[in-house]
Amino acid sequence: MYFQKFIMRISIFSIVMCFIALNPGLSQNLVKNPGFETGVFSPYWATWTDSINSSFKIDANNAYSGNFCAELTGERVYLYQPVNLEPNTTYKLSATIKTESGNLTFLGANNFDGTQGKSLEINNTEYKTDTLTFTTGDNPYNNPRVYIWKESGTGSVWIDNFSLVADTTGKIPDEPGGLGAYYVSLAGNDSNTGNSPGNAWQSIDKVNQIDFEPGDKILFEGGSTFNGTIFLHSNDSGTANNFLTFGSYGNGRALIDALTGTGLAATDCEYIVVKNLNFRGAGRKTGNTGNGLTFSNCSNIVVDSVEVSGFQHSGLTAKNVGTNYRFTNVYAHNNGYAGIFIFGTHKKSLTNIYIGHCVANNNPGDPTVLQNHSGNGIFGFNTTNLIIEYCRASNNGWDMPRIGNGPGGIWVAEADSAIIQYCISHDNKTSPGAKDGVGFDLDGGTTNSVVQYCLSYNNHGAGFGIYQYSDATHWRNNTIRYCISENDGNVSADGSIEIWNGTQVNADFEGLEFYNNVIYNETSKAVYFLNHNNSNFNFRNNIFISGSGKVYDQINGENFQGNNWYTLTNKTIQDSIDFVTWAQANNQEMLNGVIVGIYANPRFINPGNSTLTNPLLLSTVNDYEVEESSVVIDKGLDLELLFNINTGNRDYFGNPINQGMAFNLGIDQFPDKQVINLSAGWNIFSANLVPKNSNLMNILQPLINTGTLKKVIDEEGNTIEDRGIFGGWANDIGNKIPTEGYAINVTGSSPLEIYGSPVQLPIGVSLKKGWNIISWPAHTEQNGMDVFQTLISEGKLKKVMDQSGNTIEDWGTFGGWRNSIGNFKPDEGYKVNVTDDCTLTVNKNILKSQIMISEPKNTAHFIPIYVGNGFNHMNINVIGLHPDVLNVGDELAIFDKEICVGAVKIQPHHLRNFSISIVTSASDNLGLKGFTEGNPFSLKLWDSLQKKEFEINPIILKGSSTFLKNETVFVTLEKHTVTGLEETAGLTDNKIRCYPNPFSNDLTIEIGLENESQVQVEVLGLLGQPVKMLYPPNGLSRGSHQIRWNGENTSNQRVSAGTYWVRAIIGDKVLFEKVVCQ
Repeated sequence: MYFQKFIMRISIFSIVMCFIALNPGLSQNLVKNPGFETGVFSPYWATWTDSINSSFKIDANNAYSGNFCAELTGERVYLYQPVNLEPNTTYKLSATIKTESGNLTFLGANNFDGTQGKSLEINNTEYKTDTLTFTTGDNPYNNPRVYIWKESGTGSVWIDNFSLVADTTGKIPDEPGGLGAYYVSLAGNDSNTGNSPGNAWQSIDKVNQIDFEPGDKILFEGGSTFNGTIFLHSNDSGTANNFLTFGSYGNGRALIDALTGTGLAATDCEYIVVKNLNFRGAGRKTGNTGNGLTFSNCSNIVVDSVEVSGFQHSGLTAKNVGTNYRFTNVYAHNNGYAGIFIFGTHKKSLTNIYIGHCVANNNPGDPTVLQNHSGNGIFGFNTTNLIIEYCRASNNGWDMPRIGNGPGGIWVAEADSAIIQYCISHDNKTSPGAKDGVGFDLDGGTTNSVVQYCLSYNNHGAGFGIYQYSDATHWRNNTIRYCISENDGNVSADGSIEIWNGTQVNADFEGLEFYNNVIYNETSKAVYFLNHNNSNFNFRNNIFISGSGKVYDQINGENFQGNNWYTLTNKTIQDSIDFVTWAQANNQEMLNGVIVGIYANPRFINPGNSTLTNPLLLSTVNDYEVEESSVVIDKGLDLELLFNINTGNRDYFGNPINQGMAFNLGIDQFPDKQVINLSAGWNIFSANLVPKNSNLMNILQPLINTGTLKKVIDEEGNTIEDRGIFGGWANDIGNKIPTEGYAINVTGSSPLEIYGSPVQLPIGVSLKKGWNIISWPAHTEQNGMDVFQTLISEGKLKKVMDQSGNTIEDWGTFGGWRNSIGNFKPDEGYKVNVTDDCTLTVNKNILKSQIMISEPKNTAHFIPIYVGNGFNHMNINVIGLHPDVLNVGDELAIFDKEICVGAVKIQPHHLRNFSISIVTSASDNLGLKGFTEGNPFSLKLWDSLQKKEFEINPIILKGSSTFLKNETVFVTLEKHTVTGLEETAGLTDNKIRCYPNPFSNDLTIEIGLENESQVQVEVLGLLGQPVKMLYPPNGLSRGSHQIRWNGENTSNQRVSAGTYWVRAIIGDKVLFEKVVCQ
């Protein structure tokens, strides 16, 4: 198959060769949208003018051919398109043009050979096709353009049918690829097939002769150096499922040495991967005139693990038009214009760009750029949806060859929806006497963009520049938050934050939210306004620290609220005015007439000492955290509540931020504190805070240090425990998960303090089929039954158990769902048994229980053997209590042989409900005594009146007669056998009488009242289930009253023959009478 495929491709190549021989000079038009037939300029054509009386448009009335042409009106009007040119190639540029009144116009091309370019003067008043011929030099990669320039006149010029074609006479066409992996080795030969290391090609020239196909891989031998430029065209593309890949094989990376040219030049390509390759130029001042890698009009490009250096222009460039770029792990250094440069033709031309984990270091400046800035780290211009994260820019810009506006570390201009986050920009510079050298910058025309979680320090220019240059589009709706500027702006600026509007029109420069930042400058000012031509600029919840005055000149129109100001030299906000007077006089730091700003030392930890260079470590250092005594804690404004600002979900250090909590000033959302009181023995604990370090053993370390902790178990049986000589304390659980609870055993009562940020609610708690241990991540108590109502309704809940063995479970016909837990508590965890995998949603505002749960009183006669809360409980639910035999104060106990493993004292509500639940505890392997799983249980009664103990033999209705951990058994005492009890116990006195008893038709209930009382009378089943309400709660007068029951239930159906209870509640007394229906 392989041989046949190879022969077939050779045949195709022969046909192409014949076709080319018959068509000398054939080439495609390199101009996109040449006749303007799309009806719009974008995305390929760009326009510029500095005259307010000039204009551009697509004209539908004066086209030479087709439906449209371009019309330029007025003077100094520039219509251009970036193009992609080959080195040392002759091109013909032509266009059909007419002018109005012979207005002076030029057709031209520039930036193709390092000179000013070449142009042709046009002044004809009728359509005429003019042609310009030019030849490129060795490196035509510095943004070559074709253009129309209308120099003067008030009239118009019309342009149609642009054409740019290369003279390909005598050029041998590329060979077809598609054979899979290709190898290039210095030991190879270009006459080889290239499809194995042993049959490798030798040169980049051979690579450039192939039209590769999707899925092909071109691999250069690691550790070797290959001279030349890799050229890729539209024929060299992959697909979404089969990228075209360039990389290395063997040991290490291969080096592409471009010498004086560009390392890789891709034009009109898509689905390309460049990975594990290095690129080197001859040096920005020592002969190189190219870029490291340049992608023009390309889409779906991946560059990863690449080092690029020594290029006069940029290390890595994406330009003109395209989408879906991903640049990662790129080290761009010692280049001229920029380390990484994104350069579109207009704001929407380059979209969806990701730059992550890259370093741009020591890119000093481009010696050929004399009219604008150079020496940038990472720069995005004319782009939309750009993300730059986990990147570093440092020591760039120090050799910019001009005095004027300067470079920056990481910045954007004419960008929309850009995000710069988790980045470090430090020690960036500008040339002596020049401007800028900024750390970060949202520059002219930037919209809807964010800089967050970034560190800037020791830059010549401002740490954060906020600029609008004169001919930029509108700057609006941008945010800088949770960032640090340290000792920036002390060389080429006059402060850490610099604001300037070159248009001097407020409406061009509007909508800045600058909040929760730290600006620290030991020698200069915190904020520096070059002018005040802005609108809706808000500075809130920041900390401004400086060694001199706070603001360069007086605030004028900007809005400062809720900030902390402090001067290291003990100066006030102005030398002669205290802070309060200044605030009141300028209407600053005020909200609803109240001063919300403060002037105080914020008590930073380790300020002014930043040396961090790894962005991955930004949240791990404690620089600019605050001490516990800091005045900035809880002094922040709630920006969402007050101003509808979404502040994000984390601070600079990764601490979660929840709406509704107390907010701090600056970057550090100082953690809340939760105290969990643990009792001796087993507990199930829960935390509603997320610590910065979630390692569970780290959280519990204070208990380990005091010798209090014995063991921790999670729901899967993983542990934290001391393995002694076999390894000491070991953590098999790992990190604490906010939705999980943990069983913990301590030697004595112990408070556990946890610091962190509140768990964000609502939150989903994932439950697996069977038993789970969950946390209660809310900050308030909430009704346990309400929490689980959805799972109850869905039929998925079986049982909930707290650390003491109390439950939420279904008693079925014996009482339905019952809640003996009451409210869930924030510091306790719970066991949950479900029938299937599901999710429990914990919301913010579930009410606390409105029903007070009556906890059993401590027993006096029966004393359970276990201590504390017990462990792995079993519930014995007893129904059919005898109100005519049992009394309040009696005790019921469960025994395992001679060991009491659970007991409860009977309370009035137990007799009212005919039921009681007895919690029993199992033994563990840490010395806690309790039941042994599998042993039979027995039931005993202590009669508090007779002071006697009796053995009871209940009937099991549901469940096991032996002990089972976490399970429930239902038993009844209705037909029990009580040894020695029946002979001594008699009916209690009562004030009701039922007759006839037994009855066949109607039953008369006679009630005698000594005083007027509130009365309720109802019929219950033998096990306490409701049958019929005969007399709802209401008042009855003193004397005798009769109520009749016709033997029907609530549904007016005749009840079955059997035994029933008549219960009368008279005031606070409960009376029972047993009746038999025949």
